[in-house]
Amino acid sequence: MLKVKVYFDLICPYCYLGRGFWMKMQAEYPVETKWTPWEIHPEAQPGGEPQRPERLASMRANLPKLSGGIRAFSAEPNPVASNSHNALLALEFARANGKADDYIERVYRAYFVEGVNISGIDEVVRLGAEVGLDTEKLRASVASREYEAVLTKNDQDAEAMELEVVPSFVQGGKLVLQGSTTMNFEEFREKYLKAWG
Repeated sequence: MLKVKVYFDLICPYCYLGRGFWMKMQAEYPVETKWTPWEIHPEAQPGGEPQRPERLASMRANLPKLSGGIRAFSAEPNPVASNSHNALLALEFARANGKADDYIERVYRAYFVEGVNISGIDEVVRLGAEVGLDTEKLRASVASREYEAVLTKNDQDAEAMELEVVPSFVQGGKLVLQGSTTMNFEEFREKYLKAWG
């Protein structure tokens, strides 16, 4: 089976959308996928910061028509641009404990449907607990930055491949498909099948 790495971030609405498209295509043409966290806004305030007005306007205008009902979004986009670092560290803990997919989906729903600020350790631990992760071990892992080296390596790899946006779909170290900022599902499906079908 083909192996693909998807570079993504948990605060990227187009990654959330692209993952939904991707998962739908798995029923038709499955590939082995590693969801690889890549922090797109490391400069964000540790506790998050207000979304820029133009970004909110773009999300209001574009996301509902692109989603095609495959992904749910809140009627009003999350007003907070979270710092995703703690959530991505927690993702690697979840991966080590066999819960990566469950964790990704829970955090996405919290951020894009429920309007949760996912910046803080408390929220990350709460969401992790909801998918069955040990809260004490998760908290200790994030607080100690146990998986910091993994995130650093992902960043270095993405830069070495000259990736520019998320989501980026990579096979054999080469970018094959990127972004879902302008694609609806049918357009994504066409590109998917051209690359892997």
